[in-house]
Amino acid sequence: MDDLSHVFCIIKCTTSSVSSLCHAGSVLRSELSKLPSAVVRAVRGRGLLNAIVIAPEFDAWDVCLELAKEGLLAKPTHGDIIR
Repeated sequence: MDDLSHVFCIIKCTTSSVSSLCHAGSVLRSELSKLPSAVVRAVRGRGLLNAIVIAPEFDAWDVCLELAKEGLLAKPTHGDIIR
């Protein structure tokens, strides 16, 4: 396979992967939207890069620590946003 063919192959694989990731992101946002609105105020994002905005009475850092105990790594970006 010459270099140009290899590049086209990568682009083709990436394009189908992007479509799959967009679908997975939609499913993720749909499921996150089912969380209690008393805790999760908003869900936003694109593809698999998503964020939740939590109610002000909760601290994003503390929520991330609890998520880590369950095996999910998340990053607090402000006092009320988790990515």
